[in-house]
Amino acid sequence: GGGACEARSLNPPDRRAGFRHGRERPDTSGPGAPAAVPARPAASTPRRGGRRGPVGGVSTLLNVKLSETENGKLVSILDLPGNILIIPQATLGGRVKGRNMQYHSNSGKEDGLELYSQFVALCEKELAANSKCAEAGVVVKHGTYGNRQVLKLDTNGPYTHLIEF
Repeated sequence: GGGACEARSLNPPDRRAGFRHGRERPDTSGPGAPAAVPARPAASTPRRGGRRGPVGGVSTLLNVKLSETENGKLVSILDLPGNILIIPQATLGGRVKGRNMQYHSNSGKEDGLELYSQFVALCEKELAANSKCAEAGVVVKHGTYGNRQVLKLDTNGPYTHLIEF
């Protein structure tokens, strides 16, 4: 089933990020773009000229100019080229109600897993199809949906963007 989702670019793509499951050593992605993906459907209608759901979202995320080259020019992750680290993070879909966080608008576990899996697969497909990325050997690394994970960021940010699709 199709649906919408969102991603957050967490830090400058030329920095390092890593995640670990439980007490394992962090898996460092190296230079690239970390993205946290909540288990929450975003807007139900696409913006003018846009595509809804993971397909349009992957294209947006990979083509937006957020990556900085050595000379300071902003380019897309495809033009850099750089690795991508995708972290499933349901808490990004939370809303404050009173003094508590609520997650009622999050997708169900099965739908969230399906959207996340589609998002990861589409990112892998797009990087593999891009000649610059294929030549550079860039990869998509990703967390496991539904597991507690630890994210470590080395950044000179703050540099966070919300991209809904």
